[in-house]
Amino acid sequence: MSALFPAYYPWCKAMHVVCVIAWAGTQLLFGLMIFSQRHVGTSGQNEYLRRMKRWVNVQMNLAMLGAFAFGGVMAASHWLGHGHLPAWLWAKIGLVTVLATLHGVLFRQFRYAARGMAIWHWKRLDLIQYLSLGTTTAIVMLVITKP
Repeated sequence: MSALFPAYYPWCKAMHVVCVIAWAGTQLLFGLMIFSQRHVGTSGQNEYLRRMKRWVNVQMNLAMLGAFAFGGVMAASHWLGHGHLPAWLWAKIGLVTVLATLHGVLFRQFRYAARGMAIWHWKRLDLIQYLSLGTTTAIVMLVITKP
């Protein structure tokens, strides 16, 4: 894209960073929200769940999809311009796949909690959160250092 559309590449990169920050920030809070859902009283539960569903669908999922879209455009443009992707970018793509999988696991727990079904113990949710944070840290390190 930088070779094909030099004027738009910085905008695409900026939007990718904004979406990544929004997705990472919301994903880190997601496990806490899932765990706290079981402690909401029945009187406030419907309002809480309504707001949570809206927040997840609008903020978190759109940020994730935006990060995929803008990142995919930048990766495709690099591929078209250079004929290959560097090893660090392949590693980043793999880690993003892991992060998206963790997102899906947390989303499934959210759906279970919203239906009143049993969810994982808080220790397992914490583990998923630590894995998300570690994966996000590894992705940032790859992007900054480009080894």
